[in-house]
Amino acid sequence: MQLNPNVNPFQRSFVGEIRRIDEMGRRVRFFASQIAKEKDVVPIRSLYESAPLVTVGPRAAHTIDELDTTLAEHEQRLTKMNDSYETLSARTRELVEARHVLRETAVFFDKVRSVPTYFETPFQYDFS
Repeated sequence: MQLNPNVNPFQRSFVGEIRRIDEMGRRVRFFASQIAKEKDVVPIRSLYESAPLVTVGPRAAHTIDELDTTLAEHEQRLTKMNDSYETLSARTRELVEARHVLRETAVFFDKVRSVPTYFETPFQYDFS
């Protein structure tokens, strides 16, 4: 039983390539969303300034392979950077919290030291 009886065998041979191109498109959209989130301006070169992408002829398959590999590598690196940023942010919050706790603890001990104890009272006792 065929899932899509309206598709001929010639069209089925390109399903893998179409899925691959869709995955590459997803990666490019991921990069665009990460660039949009960035507070600082990220310079993006215009397509007209870039070298043309060979999409026909004998080198087309090789070009698509290289582009797919490059996009996958960049996605992996960007995902690792995002994970590292989240880890560093969490550690920073923990360290800031620990600093505040240490400061408050120091204030508490300074107050305790400044309160005179029974033997350190400023009054003189006369036992005569």
